[in-house]
Amino acid sequence: MIEDDVLDLAESALASLAPTWRDGFELVQPEPLTILRIALRPVRLHWIPYLGRTRSLVLVARHPADVEIDHGGDAALLHRLALAAESVTPWRVAPSVVFTGIILTPRPIDPDDEARIAAALQSVRRARAIPLGLFRINPGQESLAFSLRRGPSGLFPEPEALADACCNRLRRFVASLP
Repeated sequence: MIEDDVLDLAESALASLAPTWRDGFELVQPEPLTILRIALRPVRLHWIPYLGRTRSLVLVARHPADVEIDHGGDAALLHRLALAAESVTPWRVAPSVVFTGIILTPRPIDPDDEARIAAALQSVRRARAIPLGLFRINPGQESLAFSLRRGPSGLFPEPEALADACCNRLRRFVASLP
């Protein structure tokens, strides 16, 4: 499996939601991050015109070389993804943005990754960009680790759709019982 296979998997998983796909970009400041592809979909949360608008994003990125795979590294990675999501959605378009991150990494996936990702998702402070899911995929190993949070009343089905598609194609490691 290569990066293009993961991009095709994400596109097919989200096809029923009809997002708009954009090419990625290089985030340089304040920390580097390579975004390969972005799927965006407008979402209406409320009838109030400006306050009721948001966007749901799926960001497919490469794991930065300077970020370790540990709890602090996952938090830093979520912060960088939030900065990228905010740069794609200016304030005048939507006051908030909800995103799901897919990180492609050459580092092996281990059984503890899911617990670390879940802890990092729970520790995110309030911000304009809200993460609902983080997937770490190793294309060479054909394995993944992920954690999800639910959005309000099923308005953001992207994380669940990606999890279903990825679990059908990629392997997950299960932590051993104590």
